Amino acid sequence: MTSLPAVVAGAAINRSMKGKQSSFWVAAAAVLPAAGLYYYVKYKYGTYIQASLFDDLSMIEQVYNGKSCFLVAVDTRPENGTSSIVGMVAGHARDDDGAIELRRMSVSNKRRGLGLGTRLVQRLEEECKGSKNIYLTCTSTQYAAHRLYGGAGFIRKIPATPSWWFRNSVE
Repeated sequence: MTSLPAVVAGAAINRSMKGKQSSFWVAAAAVLPAAGLYYYVKYKYGTYIQASLFDDLSMIEQVYNGKSCFLVAVDTRPENGTSSIVGMVAGHARDDDGAIELRRMSVSNKRRGLGLGTRLVQRLEEECKGSKNIYLTCTSTQYAAHRLYGGAGFIRKIPATPSWWFRNSVE
């Protein structure tokens, strides 16, 4: 898949070959920093995601104890004769007010659209009945998550972060 900076660079180079040679350098001076910034942000975000995935998943028993819970959906009727994990959800209890943060929600690509995500959220609510409320945050680009959480009864709030990334987030 071609990235946006590469397409822009290709268009600028193609255009520059028809005109003066100096226009190539102007295009390169504009495109190269943009491409560098794009890949830097992509790298930093990827690093952040990897770190956040493993900070609690490497210590499930220590992190999800007490009022917290970690639930896994297992398919015991797979085609190849072995059980497989098809989804998970985790709720982490805050110490200050007893609210539960929905921190992990994942459903296998093959099982999406079948209601498994909704059933996992409902099961989390059942396991965390002593809690006042459950909250979560997801970015504005997670469209499927917005549909899932909206259907499960979560209410959209205006985020405290005035960033475009969280502009249409669910909290």
